[in-house]
Amino acid sequence: MASLLPQLIGRNIAGVIGCGAGLASGLAPGDLRAAAYFGLTGLADFNYGEMKGLDLDLDPSGAPHRFLFFEGRHDWPDPAICARAVGWMEVMAMKAGLRPDDDALAGAVFGLELEEARSFEDAGRPFWAVERLEAARRLAEGLRDMPELAARIEGLKVRKEYGQFLAAEKKRDRREADFQADFGRAFGAVEDDEAGGGAAVGPVLNEMGIGFIKKEAKNAKTVEDRSLASRLLFEFSFAAQSRGGDLFDKGDLPRAGAYFDLAIEACEPGLFRERYLYFNRACIAARSGQKKRALEFLAAAVDKGFSNLELLETVKDLDPVRDTDKFREILEKARAIGRS
Repeated sequence: MASLLPQLIGRNIAGVIGCGAGLASGLAPGDLRAAAYFGLTGLADFNYGEMKGLDLDLDPSGAPHRFLFFEGRHDWPDPAICARAVGWMEVMAMKAGLRPDDDALAGAVFGLELEEARSFEDAGRPFWAVERLEAARRLAEGLRDMPELAARIEGLKVRKEYGQFLAAEKKRDRREADFQADFGRAFGAVEDDEAGGGAAVGPVLNEMGIGFIKKEAKNAKTVEDRSLASRLLFEFSFAAQSRGGDLFDKGDLPRAGAYFDLAIEACEPGLFRERYLYFNRACIAARSGQKKRALEFLAAAVDKGFSNLELLETVKDLDPVRDTDKFREILEKARAIGRS
C-alpha cells in the first residue's frame, strides 16, 4: 500500500519503509515515485528472497535504498530496528535539503551502522560487517568524509569467511528454489486417486525431509542456515494449508485433511498460525464424522492458545461435536485463556 500511495495521489513522496514485503504487485522498481526506500526483513521471513531481489532491482532505478536484514520472522521488528529506518530517512531528507542538517542525528545513524559492523567483524561474520560499512559509506556521501571505510571494506572482503559466506548463500538460494519445485511435485501424491489422501502424508513428509529440516531450524550452526530451514518449513506448510483450504471448500474432505496434516507437521511449534491449523483440522475431522479426532485436534488448538470463542460457538462444522462433555470442557478452557 505504501508503494502504491504515490500512484493513487498522483505525486511523489519522500520515502517508503517496506517491512516484510517489497512493492505492490505489478509495480516496477523504476515506477516507485518515492525519493528513498528502506526495506526491513527478517532472515527467516518467507519474503527474504523477494526483498533481496528488490535490493538489486532498485540499483538501476537510481532511487536511494537501504535494506536491513535482522534475525526474525515475518513480523514487525522491534522498535529499535524501526527507529533505524526512520533515522535513515531523516538523513536522506538532510541530503535532499528537505530538513535542516543535524550533525548529532546523522552521527547517531552512522554510529549504529559502524557499531554493528564492528560487532559482526568481531564475531567472524565479515559479510554482514561489509554490508553495514557500505550502508554507512553510501549514507555519508555528501554529508561527511569517511575515507577510512573503503580500506576497512576491502580488508574484510579478502577474508576467507567473506568468500565462504557468498558461496553458502548461493547454495541456500539454490536449495530454496529446488525445494519449492519439489514440494509442488510431492503434493501430487496427495492428489492421487488410488494412493492419495491420508495415506500419502507420511511418504510426502519423508520425501521432502521435513523432519530433518525441523531439526535444522533448531540446531543448524549458523543463523542463516536456521533461518533458511524456517523459511522452507513455512513455505511448505503454507502451500499445504492453502491447497487444503481449497479442497475443503470443494467438499473433498479426505484430501483436505491430508493437506492440513502436512501443514501441521511442517509448522514450527509456537507460531501463531499453528493453533488455527489445528482448529481447521478439527473442523475437517468433525465434518468427516471423526468425532474423537475432531475433539483431539480442537483440544490441541486450545492448548496452543486458541481462544476465539465466536468461532468455537458458531462454526457449523463443529456441530457434530458441540453437544459433548469434551467440547464443553475445551470451550471452558478457551474462555479461561481469553480472560488471562
